Amino acid sequence: MIVLNKQNIIDNVIVTLDDSKTLTNPYYLFVFTNVTTNELVNHIANSANDLSDQQQRYNEFVIDTSTIFALSSLGQWQYQIYEQASSTNTNVTGLNLLEYGKMKLTTSDADLKIGFEPANVIKKGFNG
Repeated sequence: MIVLNKQNIIDNVIVTLDDSKTLTNPYYLFVFTNVTTNELVNHIANSANDLSDQQQRYNEFVIDTSTIFALSSLGQWQYQIYEQASSTNTNVTGLNLLEYGKMKLTTSDADLKIGFEPANVIKKGFNG
């Protein structure tokens, strides 16, 4: 799951795209869809801006979350990543889907839930 902080200017997104791509130097179209509101947010990344030193294993991009998601709702999102030759196209028709998954848009690390710890559990038993 990708976790992005709406207040961050720099968020690193790590995905695996090279194993499914068919173009040599593609642009990647990231399509984010809010699960509750169906808001759509598109972002295009150039493969030349991939920060990974092991691109056959993973790809890493920097996203300005505070700008891209400035007016977007917090919460659960789905994402799809497509490859394309265009640096401006946001229409997914006919594009090759490389990866999809879930993303959480939050405002701080405090919003992330790591586990569940019940408070003062009282157990009642039968002594029969």
